[in-house]
Amino acid sequence: MKSGSTFGTFTFKAGESSVYIPITVFDDNLIETDKTVRIVLTTGNGNYELDENFEAIVTIKDNDRPTNIRVETIQHGIEGEQEPFIRLHRDQTDKPLTVTFEYDQNASTAILGTDFEAFAGTLSGMLYGSNVGTVQFGIGEEYVDIPIKLINDNLVDYFLQYQLKS
Repeated sequence: MKSGSTFGTFTFKAGESSVYIPITVFDDNLIETDKTVRIVLTTGNGNYELDENFEAIVTIKDNDRPTNIRVETIQHGIEGEQEPFIRLHRDQTDKPLTVTFEYDQNASTAILGTDFEAFAGTLSGMLYGSNVGTVQFGIGEEYVDIPIKLINDNLVDYFLQYQLKS
């Protein structure tokens, strides 16, 4: 069978009980839904009969879909005792991924620079001070933790919240 053809013929050699039908998949770098290829055997010149299994459907899964990121609070913070951190999980670990995030001051009760210092760099750099940062996932890494450095100001604070947005 030729590539791109919708019809083809296969010959069983003496002693063969199966034949391999190749399907070439092209990687187009487009985000698409999964696709199917249906192979149907037809009656030929009368030398064979078809049983009830005369067709097959093959699913081609798209490898270009975006990675899904889930945010989870792992540890809450206590001034002077315990630093909080947030964990980002991803569903695909086959390639490196850089995720940019922002501390959402409109949805937070904790004040950046007064109550906490924001992580704003790669985990190896540990840069603090900005409200925008990036984290990098390596190949095989399912999650990355984002530390939040609390400022111990000896003031009485009630429950403070911070929120990330992507």
